[in-house]
Amino acid sequence: MRIVIVEDEKKVREGMAAMIASHTQHTVAAEAANGNDGLEKIIKLRPDLVITDIRMPVLDGLEMIRELRKKNLTCHIIVLSGYSEFEYAKKAITYGVDEYLLKPLTSSDIQRALCKIEEKMEQELLALKGTPESCLRDIIEGSPEPDLMEIFGFEKNMKFLMAAGYLGSMSKEYEDRVQEFFQYSKVNDLNLHISGCYQGNSRIFYALAGGFEHLEEYQEEIYRKLVREYQGKGRHPLWACVQFSDSGEISRCAEALKGYLDYGVTACGFPGWYDVEYVKNCKWETFKTPVKILSKIKSDICQEQMEEAGKNLDRFTEYIQEHSFRKEEVRQSMIRCYFMVSGLLQDLDKKRFQKLQSYHLEHTLNQILTWEEMKQNFGRIREVLVQGKARRQDISNYIIVKVLNYIQEHYREKIVLDEVAVQMGLTPEYLSTLFNREVKENFTVFLKKFRIDHAKRLLTGTDKKIYEVAQEVGYSDAKYFIKVFKEEEGISPGDYREMQH
Repeated sequence: MRIVIVEDEKKVREGMAAMIASHTQHTVAAEAANGNDGLEKIIKLRPDLVITDIRMPVLDGLEMIRELRKKNLTCHIIVLSGYSEFEYAKKAITYGVDEYLLKPLTSSDIQRALCKIEEKMEQELLALKGTPESCLRDIIEGSPEPDLMEIFGFEKNMKFLMAAGYLGSMSKEYEDRVQEFFQYSKVNDLNLHISGCYQGNSRIFYALAGGFEHLEEYQEEIYRKLVREYQGKGRHPLWACVQFSDSGEISRCAEALKGYLDYGVTACGFPGWYDVEYVKNCKWETFKTPVKILSKIKSDICQEQMEEAGKNLDRFTEYIQEHSFRKEEVRQSMIRCYFMVSGLLQDLDKKRFQKLQSYHLEHTLNQILTWEEMKQNFGRIREVLVQGKARRQDISNYIIVKVLNYIQEHYREKIVLDEVAVQMGLTPEYLSTLFNREVKENFTVFLKKFRIDHAKRLLTGTDKKIYEVAQEVGYSDAKYFIKVFKEEEGISPGDYREMQH
């Protein structure tokens, strides 16, 4: 299942996402901190399940659910609330909510609820068993092909057309238009036998048509009504189409169409319509990794020059966009850049790392099929770098801000608490108590971690020798620096540098 979590309490939201990721096979497609943001993400992502709190700022859970039902968005819903909100939460039942859970939650609560939703979804699929739509979905997902003559109404010597449209970047209105188009064709085109199904996980709509003639005209109609008028716009659908003569080829053709749709992630062209001829005539450039740009991003992050890192991420995206690289190379190059940035932040800036993790970009960048979506989601890396704040900026106490600024300016020198206290006009005891209370860490421990963090930046982003790094961060004795670094990180500075290259 693809799940969206809407919860204003960050710890609850992130805790649920982590539990689902580690204890189930389901995917958290997105998280939202209020009903308004949640509504936008649900409309865009079309998840199988929404887990939402009741009381939230901007737009509460009930209002959000009411809006989802008004838009005829079909998804399962689990509602969360506290004991004091029980009467309020009961109203959710009138909106077709599947489950109601009381806080505080345990992992077993969530797992049991997800199992119930899975069972409901299986029952829904069973209820459709035997219909052309259900059989088409089964074939696409790899089940043995049934008696097509009986189920689809096909006849001997028929020709076939199969179309697949990626709707992930499109509006609900466009999705409705697709459904209406194929439903109208199914009822009114007496020359063709037409069936269609929507795969929620991949967000792809498949249509299968069989007939003795008119397939070329029908293909042109699909292109004209569902593709052409959207070309050249910021958000556009992707469609692929193939014709074949053997009904036993449906499964293979569905797989081929998925491959054709992947061409939408390439930065050049944006045709939005892919067939055998397009794929055959594609001319690709040999991919070359932009080593200088990636090295500059790495160096910027290590030196805490986040604005510059953001600009170089833009340069990286522009480089991809200016070339006709193969779809796999475009996707993998952006994913590799994401992992490089994520790995650096994990070591150097935990707060930004956690923010980046909350976007689930590893999964998203692997799934999306349009260049616009790829660029938009990749841009979240830039947002995290440029907008994130360092810990010292979050501390309100003026004295502690002065102390942190002092450490920032003098960490290369010998620093002891007593001397810093004199600088601040305080007793060492009072400064120690104040520092512990505001920073939640002992002064000496904080200073050591600050120096080691900066050493890690230098080891990763420069070629300075170990003794030079030691001196740069306030350790005149290189051997002592190596000992402290190993105690803090579990490996020597030299080994740490090797791991980063």
